[in-house]
Amino acid sequence: MAEQPVSGNEPQLSHSAEPDDAPGIGGAQGKSHSRAYLNSSEPDARRRALIALGSEPDAFLTLYRGLWDTDQGVRAEAARLLAHHGTDMAGHLLRHASEIDGHPGRLEAVAVLGLRPTNSNINLLLDLVFHANSLLRRAAEEGLVLAGKAALDPLANRVVCTSSSAVREAMLALARIASQVEDDTRKGECQQILIDKLLYSRDDNEAASALVYFPTQNAVAALLEAMKTRSESVKGACSDTLAQIGSPAVEPLLAYAQEVGLASQGDRVLRSLARMDFALLPGILEGLENRAIIKRFALLVANYHIDRLQPLLHHKRRQFRLAAIAALDAVRPSIIQPLIEMSTHPDPYTRQRAVMALGNNPYEPVQNFSVLRQALTDEAWRVRAAACIGLGKLYERAASAAYGSDRWQARSFLYAFSSPVTIVPNLLIGSIEDEEMRVRVSAIRGLGRCADSTPAVDALIGVVRGNEHALHSEAVAALIAIGGEHESIHDALLVASGPTYTTAARHRAIDGVVRFERGTDLPQLMPLLVDNSHLLRQKAAKAIRHIVIHSTGLTEDTQQTMRGYLIDGVTVQRVFAAYALASFGDKEGLQALLLDLLKYNELPLMSASHLSRIFKSYSDIVNALVQKIEADFGL
Repeated sequence: MAEQPVSGNEPQLSHSAEPDDAPGIGGAQGKSHSRAYLNSSEPDARRRALIALGSEPDAFLTLYRGLWDTDQGVRAEAARLLAHHGTDMAGHLLRHASEIDGHPGRLEAVAVLGLRPTNSNINLLLDLVFHANSLLRRAAEEGLVLAGKAALDPLANRVVCTSSSAVREAMLALARIASQVEDDTRKGECQQILIDKLLYSRDDNEAASALVYFPTQNAVAALLEAMKTRSESVKGACSDTLAQIGSPAVEPLLAYAQEVGLASQGDRVLRSLARMDFALLPGILEGLENRAIIKRFALLVANYHIDRLQPLLHHKRRQFRLAAIAALDAVRPSIIQPLIEMSTHPDPYTRQRAVMALGNNPYEPVQNFSVLRQALTDEAWRVRAAACIGLGKLYERAASAAYGSDRWQARSFLYAFSSPVTIVPNLLIGSIEDEEMRVRVSAIRGLGRCADSTPAVDALIGVVRGNEHALHSEAVAALIAIGGEHESIHDALLVASGPTYTTAARHRAIDGVVRFERGTDLPQLMPLLVDNSHLLRQKAAKAIRHIVIHSTGLTEDTQQTMRGYLIDGVTVQRVFAAYALASFGDKEGLQALLLDLLKYNELPLMSASHLSRIFKSYSDIVNALVQKIEADFGL
């Protein structure tokens, strides 16, 4: 006797989707007409012929033959019709196809086997959901879902008792079936099975994915707990699931984000929030407080969906606007219209950040240049300062494009500037006269990016030789950044190393002078060995040593002058003079002078390690001196 289905409410075959021109018009003539299409070369004609014949009591053999068809759509239709067929033979043939390895219609038969939810069919699906073949596992999952409540209890038992890499489909089937059950108690039991799998078994990734069907507080709490304690792969799976759960997870995720900050777990939480449904974004924004978290969240939103930044760009809170602009700056999109709109925002901080982003953006140089040029006359000094830096960056890219291999980019930049050699430097030179000091500093920094620009070099040298001491250091740094072998730059840097300039300017000037590696600069650098600033003496000694090593044609007079600084200076000055003198390679003279220092007990600070560090290339001298220093001073 044939086994009766557990559920007697099988769906009835419907032809409502059959096209108007489908074969089959009823009666013997219609059947004959439909069978003629079973051998058609067109898959769609064969499929419609099966639909037309599928409700006939003796059609099960025809439908079974359809499971062997070469077209997947025809096989799927034949399997569906067999599952709906009212005879036991149809069910037997469907199960037969589901059990045979290599049967061309096996996947299609398995996927609809749940429409005949007998005990044996459900057990077969339960076996197949743990099959080694992933396609069969997924087909069995679909079959179990179709079986519905009849498969819930045996499936739950299998999931509890099984732990393997193939359990994912079983968990997904259990979750999908349980989520559709009206009994809340049964739902809670199935949810707890998945939570236990997540927290206490090695099938945690699969359980995290399956919990997407349970958007409850318990499920969210379990996913958050797993994010704190489980492996990196599990944390990623939990993050994906929380993003799909959406609204029920927002409040717990926000609380956890504020708790952990930007640690690795916190970053995963922000990723979940950034990938949630767009409608949830306003509520998420209201729950974010920490500035660093807001900035990171905006960047993630831009990476996932850049069009979602609009609510942040126009948010009433400034930190959201700034974070959104920073995100646009970081991802550098080719669409710069939002930045251009923000450059006219009433809030000066927002305008400043938008102008900075436009200066960094390599796209649309014509529009960028126009906005930056207009920003030079903005009423807020911070916007004018940002425009100066941005114009310098734009010039730098124009120069590199002009000499680079990308001719299209070069043409675009050159068109933007019309004459890139003069127009940007002239604009920045005008800003050096700005009433606000920070704008003047920014203009100088912008000029430092204008390599090979004669107007920029001349303007910066004018600042170095001028009387505004607060700008000297910035102008020296800009000249060094421009580089090149300009004689006028060398002369200005040498002048800036003199005693009338600020310590910061002299430090930078020495770095610039060293780059030229000219022995003729030594007479002007040597007086720095007796300067009042300890750091300046140290830098001068290193600079002299570098020039001596890398220069040629050094005279004996230069060496004698250096010895004079060593003999006549106080202790600390003598140390730096000796350090510079070591570059000449005069071991005998150096040893005699150092011993002379020891005789007057003038080297108490020069411990063995300090002396070795300075004169490490003179080990034969140092070893003897170390012993005497340690003996005399108890070091």
